[in-house]
Formats: sequence, C-alpha cells, structure tokens
Amino acid sequence: MSRFNWTSEKINKVITEYYLKGPAQLGLELGLSSRSVYEKAKQFGLKIEPKNKKNYRSTIGPKKGPRITIECLFCKNKKEFQPYRSTAKYCSLNCRNEHYRVLANTNEINSKILELYKDKRTAAQIAIFLNLSNTRVRDGLISLGINTGHKNSSRPKLAYKFKKNKVCEMCGFERALDAAHIIPHIKGGTMEDDNLLALCPNHHRLFDNKKLTLEEAQKISYKVKNYMDYVHPKYKRDL
Repeated sequence: MSRFNWTSEKINKVITEYYLKGPAQLGLELGLSSRSVYEKAKQFGLKIEPKNKKNYRSTIGPKKGPRITIECLFCKNKKEFQPYRSTAKYCSLNCRNEHYRVLANTNEINSKILELYKDKRTAAQIAIFLNLSNTRVRDGLISLGINTGHKNSSRPKLAYKFKKNKVCEMCGFERALDAAHIIPHIKGGTMEDDNLLALCPNHHRLFDNKKLTLEEAQKISYKVKNYMDYVHPKYKRDL
C-alpha cells in the first residue's frame, strides 16, 4: 500500500536527502519502509550506496592493479606508478624541471673546467680558480670523458723516486719517509724536486702545521727561503 503514500514532497525529500540519510533513516521520517524508499530512489537513478554507509568513499579512487616503484632522479624519493609509466624518471614535474635547471648549471661549470684543463691546468689549480673542491673538478673531468688518473696517479711514483736513498732532513730517520710539499699540491705545488722535502711522518706534520724548532727550520733553509715562517712562535721568543 506504500506506493499510494508517495507525495511530491516525499519524492523531493528522497531525491535531495537519500545520499545523506540513507533508505532506513528516510523510511522512518516518511513513515515508509526502507525497501520502499530504496525502490523509489532507484526509479530516479539513485543506484549507488548512500554516503553515510561506512567506507563508501574509500572505494572511490584510482583503479587497483599492479604497481612499479621508481626512484626519482632528483629528490631520490620513491613513488609507485602504474606499469605503463615504467619509463618515468621523476616523481613530479617540479622535480623534473629543477633537475633540468641543475644540469644546465652543471654543464656550464664543466665547460669552464674543460677550458682550464685545455690550458694545462691541474685539477688542484682548476679547483682554486673556480672555487670548487678537488673531487668536484675530478668528477667534472670524468663526466667529460677525461681520465684524471686520480686512482693511478704518477704522484706516488714520483714521490717514491724522490725519497729513494734519502733520510729525514731534520732528524735522519730513514725507516719511514714522506715527500712533503713546500707549496701544497692544492695550491698548485708540483712534484718537482725543488718543491719537495724528505721528512719523516712526525716532522712532516710539524712542518705542515708550522711548529718546527729554529734548529729544525734552519736545516731546510737551503730550499725553503721563508723557513722562519715554519718556526713555532714559542721558539721565536727565545731569539
């Protein structure tokens, strides 16, 4: 008999409030069965579940299916994509655009590194000129296809040749020797004999930190013209 109880007001109420209240609540308010409300709503195309049903909205979203995980080239965060996006390299357009900007800047720096390298500058000298670390310069040269020889450098061979048959110039120790640079390598110093001193590890450290005694410094004065700069201040006070 409920089909005879439908009025325009009740129908409007079902149409406007069905998703908010559901058939059971509307049935109580209208004095009708929930089934009757459901069937009436169905006539008007209201076929989906009402909003107040638990987890209704959680079913709406991207289609479920297999996913692949890709690490962003720029931010290194990992993000899941559908398989057809298997060639994706970035997690977002922002990361892609920022990475392109960094790469453009990197290419500009590498061009400057290459220009100085062609002028016969060492990696250490290039680092000073461009205010970069030695590692950044070596990485730049490697990316340009230039073998920097860092791992197979000739420096150890030259140092060995220089130290051969020598003793420490300050104490005479011979069991362990270093080839100490007068002008540091990072400041453009070479492996030429006139820029090297044969020193034991202890005196090498004292030399680099300018903590020599006056007597020790005088022993290298033949090669180090500013030898007094390497004397510790407390020994200078005794002069």
